Amino acid sequence: MKHNAFEGEREWRLISPVTRYYGLDVKLREGKSTLIPYQEFSLTHDDGRLGFEKLLIGPTPSPDEAIRAIRSLLETHKVHKVDGNSVDVEHSEIPFRDW
Repeated sequence: MKHNAFEGEREWRLISPVTRYYGLDVKLREGKSTLIPYQEFSLTHDDGRLGFEKLLIGPTPSPDEAIRAIRSLLETHKVHKVDGNSVDVEHSEIPFRDW
């Protein structure tokens, strides 16, 4: 569950049931204490259109750097909105807390 302060971000996450990873197209990334399995998938249609209009970056210690990185990623992969314009990228107004 997320804190109510994040409700305005309308974030979504994809979650799958526990599964065996043998033989699947599963990749691994480093976690703090273990390897974390994940699968890659496309967020765009075949022509590069996204199914959403805006990306809202959650709290981070470097919001401007995060926005530049996301914009660079979108440009590199030629990702755009349905109308052909650039996807809006903004950062959350919720403050970052590194406790």
